[in-house]
Amino acid sequence: MAPRPLPIILAATCVGLQGLGILGLTIWTAVQFFSFGQAQLPMSVQIAMLVIYLIFAGLYFLVAISMFRGKGWTRSAAVAIEMIVLILAFSFFSVNNPLATTLGVAMLLSGVVVIGSLFTQQAARFLGKDRQGGRAAA
Repeated sequence: MAPRPLPIILAATCVGLQGLGILGLTIWTAVQFFSFGQAQLPMSVQIAMLVIYLIFAGLYFLVAISMFRGKGWTRSAAVAIEMIVLILAFSFFSVNNPLATTLGVAMLLSGVVVIGSLFTQQAARFLGKDRQGGRAAA
């Protein structure tokens, strides 16, 4: 197998870091829900939110690892995920909070890096767009 091109390494790293961010959000949310005793949501909703966060973190990790391994389906999955990330990033700019703005900029930059990386010829070749029957086209 050919060595991993730089765009794949960048994209997989960004997606993996986003997964870590969601995992951090999950932990922070769990602490908020269960440590202060002032539940604003029913327990079933709190647990459902945590499960959804864990599912999304797992999805991000699955996409990042599979992309690093050269699975072709990850390109479509990553682009779909990053389009949502880009849309959400702009909502963070409407809040008058420096932390929210910083998160919005980080989301925007990581989304641009991932999408930009995945639309290079190197990434397309590595992820199998130019492959026929499991072998690279000559």
